[in-house]
Amino acid sequence: VAGPAEFDGARFDHDVVFDAVSFADEARFVDVHFEGSTGSGEATFEGATFDGPATFEGGVFPHADFEGVDFGTSVTFAGTTFESRAEFGAASFGDAGTFFDAVFEHDATFTGTTFAGDATFFDVEFRGGADKAADAGFAGATFEADVDFQSVECATAVLSASKVAPANPAS
Repeated sequence: VAGPAEFDGARFDHDVVFDAVSFADEARFVDVHFEGSTGSGEATFEGATFDGPATFEGGVFPHADFEGVDFGTSVTFAGTTFESRAEFGAASFGDAGTFFDAVFEHDATFTGTTFAGDATFFDVEFRGGADKAADAGFAGATFEADVDFQSVECATAVLSASKVAPANPAS
């Protein structure tokens, strides 16, 4: 997609596949509902590239698949609800990844994900699902800038082998 992409307020009644799509400019998905024909809609963005800012504020995802996505600049999922699994494994977040006030009703995986810029999970709820192994999985994730997990609600989180860069690295 060469120019801006705007889906604000859209309602998708079937599964939506944006796999390997390249968004060269701003991509807006504000207040979008991915309901699917059975109420369990799937929104997949596997391997997609966002070169401009991406906004998913206030959206509702029954199942979200952002595996291997490259968010080149900033992305926000503020106020977004993930009603089933949310998969961000091996995703790359550029300038900033913001999940302020988001709700993950089931497991959220950020395995092997890289946050090059600030990662904000302020006031996020990780409620988990049937699999109580981990409500939030950040195994092998890399945080290269500031990380904010203030006021997060989570029963179980996995951060094994994750890397967090120092706030003020020595010169």
